[in-house]
Amino acid sequence: MRYLESIEERKRTRALWEEIFPEDSASFLDYYYEEKALENEILVEEAGDEIVSMVQWNPYSLWVNGRLWDSRYLIAVATKPEYRRQKRMAKLLTQGMRDLASKEMPFVWLMPAKAEIYLPFDFRYVYQKWEGDLPAGSGGEGLSVVSLAREDFAAAACFLERELEERFSVFPERSEEYLQRLQKEVASEGGGLAALLQGEELVGIFSYWPGEGNMEIRELIVDGRFLPDFLRLNQPQTAETMRRIDSLAAAIRDYFQKSGFGGAVKGEISVVNTGWLGQEKPAIMARICNFAAFVKEIRSWGPKTVVLQVQDELIPENNGVFRWELTSTDSRLIPSPGETPELALTIGELTEWLLGGDAPEGYSEIIPPKGCFFSEIV
Repeated sequence: MRYLESIEERKRTRALWEEIFPEDSASFLDYYYEEKALENEILVEEAGDEIVSMVQWNPYSLWVNGRLWDSRYLIAVATKPEYRRQKRMAKLLTQGMRDLASKEMPFVWLMPAKAEIYLPFDFRYVYQKWEGDLPAGSGGEGLSVVSLAREDFAAAACFLERELEERFSVFPERSEEYLQRLQKEVASEGGGLAALLQGEELVGIFSYWPGEGNMEIRELIVDGRFLPDFLRLNQPQTAETMRRIDSLAAAIRDYFQKSGFGGAVKGEISVVNTGWLGQEKPAIMARICNFAAFVKEIRSWGPKTVVLQVQDELIPENNGVFRWELTSTDSRLIPSPGETPELALTIGELTEWLLGGDAPEGYSEIIPPKGCFFSEIV
């Protein structure tokens, strides 16, 4: 088991990717191995000169309650069929998380093909994406859509961060560099980035790529005026907001028609990761790596101390009894093996609770980050 260092070695994993994930196109993998795979961590097992199992850890900066955290997105968990059922994946996952814990990485996250693969490793769902079809739409509101130009990335990044921060406590940083890379990613499948305008005012950003027989909007972030009333005002939907949403849909469909995607307009336009349109579907799982680093961002309504027993079978530093001291600004974890715990939780239960789940009974005064948003594919 080892981490790959050279560019040549990293690119050798492409053959395993192509074998295990044949649905990914050559153009998409060209993008991935020219961009992502040159700066991530790739942990592999080999048999002779052949790479037979791998896990890749892609770096992301996350905003968590207004502070930037370093994190890793887990992808390309793959083992050649003839080498499966030998616990190779388990070894790679465990070693990778232990290494990240030693670097004080608060948590890691992934989009699972099957949740049951990762549940034994204490990953838990923390984000439900929304999937639906774009309404047929009707004109009005003076809305238009234009392709997002490189010179507009700075303004677009500011817009995205402002809108996401108003609704979510945890989300990947949106920057010019993020948008430059995203543009390359969606372009690898014939897609792009676009801006929704009301007159000259920026009121939305979306990314898209053609799917099988339809168009898929990967992410649609809009100004709060175009959000349903149950999100904006915690009130029932009004005809006014529905009119705005219909106008938004019409402008998007008109853009695709004029951009040469007429077939998509005639069929479905699926929308993913709006945070509101369509039906919720479990999407992203996460797992706390370094609990002491993670709790620095947890707060309480006032001074509070919890004697907590953490059960973590994979990362020894997290396992044990701790005195968890919280204030209204931060918290810290102090090893306290001699004390009797008042609360005992697995690291998976802690992950679920502290990244948006319900608090255990009697601990509602502890304030974790509320609301995660992830739309990343790799």
